[in-house]
Amino acid sequence: MKAFLPIDITDARFVSSTIAEPYAGEPAWSSGTTYAQDAEVSVITADSHLVYKSLVASNLNNPPATSPDKWFLKCYTNRFRMFDWNQGNPSVGTSPMTVVIRPGGRINA
Repeated sequence: MKAFLPIDITDARFVSSTIAEPYAGEPAWSSGTTYAQDAEVSVITADSHLVYKSLVASNLNNPPATSPDKWFLKCYTNRFRMFDWNQGNPSVGTSPMTVVIRPGGRINA
């Protein structure tokens, strides 16, 4: 039996991808935009690539990461979904899809 320890894919390990970020349908959150209920936005910061869904109508100037009564954390952005260990929602893109990761540390293949 072999056990594989998961490795978090951080910005330092992520080199490149053919999947754009933000992806179509994941517009970047903006404080000046009023969002409808169920609107989805991406919030991309250092080592954090997340998609939030608006819980309320007329959602204006409520940062998703600090407004849990206004936003629901839905998933990782499309570009990073493939690295979600509890995944049921894979990354999608056009073929050929290319992703380059810098493994770091020791590799035992």
